[in-house]
Amino acid sequence: TNEFGQEWVESHLYHFDLRKLCGEFGLPSEALINHFTDFDDLVLLWEDFEVLRPLDGFDDFLRKLRKGRREDNVDLEVSIAADLQRITKCIELEPILADGKSKADLRFKHSLGAPWTYVEITRKEKGIVEDLRKERGERLAALTSARDPSRRHYIGVVREMDLSFSEADYNELLEWIPGSSDCSILRDIAFVGSVAHNEDEGPFVLGHFQWPVSMIQSCDISTGSFGVAYLRIPDGGAKNKIGQKSRQTMPNSESILFVDLSITHGSQAEWDDQIAAMDEAGNFSAVVTLRCSQGSNGFTRECKILEPLNASVPLSEFTREVLAKFAAFRIELSLA
Repeated sequence: TNEFGQEWVESHLYHFDLRKLCGEFGLPSEALINHFTDFDDLVLLWEDFEVLRPLDGFDDFLRKLRKGRREDNVDLEVSIAADLQRITKCIELEPILADGKSKADLRFKHSLGAPWTYVEITRKEKGIVEDLRKERGERLAALTSARDPSRRHYIGVVREMDLSFSEADYNELLEWIPGSSDCSILRDIAFVGSVAHNEDEGPFVLGHFQWPVSMIQSCDISTGSFGVAYLRIPDGGAKNKIGQKSRQTMPNSESILFVDLSITHGSQAEWDDQIAAMDEAGNFSAVVTLRCSQGSNGFTRECKILEPLNASVPLSEFTREVLAKFAAFRIELSLA
């Protein structure tokens, strides 16, 4: 009740019996329980089941769920498919593609004579590179902030902070920062500078980078010091993920890719920028990025719709309206 609020608990849990519901669908309860921040999804899962139950292919969802909620991203597929069914009233699960062998995750349309829109669903897993960027970025920002508390300091690392960034170069960078002066440059690795605390350093930094860029801040209230590390965001496998999914699109048809980013580092905006910059995204009419998070404001859901400028099949007005309603559904189910 403390986390989700009394009204939500009473409306969703008063008659909620996990073992009974699992028995009804022949599912082992231990396969469905992951961790606390997934708890609301576990409750909403049954509402989604009732929406999808009459559809062909529903038994395939149950077979996957018996192995676990994360099996082939089936929990995500159920959630997205149910919301699209609520909106369009016309979806098919796992339709065969043009090659006669591959399957899309689902497809939907607005009327019997209308063309189908094909949907692929995936989840971006947290990677080693993301952990590396976060750890190193926080340390670089802290070192930069300590140079002179009377000013706001920044460091721009122009080389991608991925596994190719050697430990030797990183250690050299750490040793260089404390004694560096404003406007100093360390080879092709980084540069530093400072501005007044009430000034924006962005114009002095961003012109040296290709987007997307990650900004990691560090401050010490006791000393008044403030530092910002700007890092070039490495791909982190997203390009490969989108390239792989683009091979499962239907030629000459609208295709939508849903990507869940809940367990990745970086903000929703950082990932949106990165995905939008990929040529591979043009294989889709739209890419929808999703994120669920548990924080001090409760359980929240974010949803962003990206329309690639180079889309081979541009998004139709009908599908644009469907996705707008979908985004409103996700946000409405936040528990903030």
